[in-house]
Amino acid sequence: MTFLSDSAQPTDKWTPQDKKLLMAWTILQKETCNECGQPLWICRSSNNNLTFAVRKGVCYSKMAMEKWSKDRKDKAKPGETVYTVASLIDETKPMPTRAEYLMELNED
Repeated sequence: MTFLSDSAQPTDKWTPQDKKLLMAWTILQKETCNECGQPLWICRSSNNNLTFAVRKGVCYSKMAMEKWSKDRKDKAKPGETVYTVASLIDETKPMPTRAEYLMELNED
């Protein structure tokens, strides 16, 4: 499978799977609300049987970035991207998985 990103076109010939993935990704982008991140057919539905709950979460990556930015006098240079990289404190334990995260969401 050819690598696909927002900023670079693949140099290998596109496979049928690549084309299907690109189509799915494009549809996902077009059908996701840029305000709330929900599917458009949910967040913009006039169905009066639909309601929304507001929840808060903590993005520890964003927290680390905000702390880093606050503590720094020098800012990123033009064109420089500042980002976080996750790492384990105890490397004998595995990284959290998507399945574990989804289970946590169900517990709320």
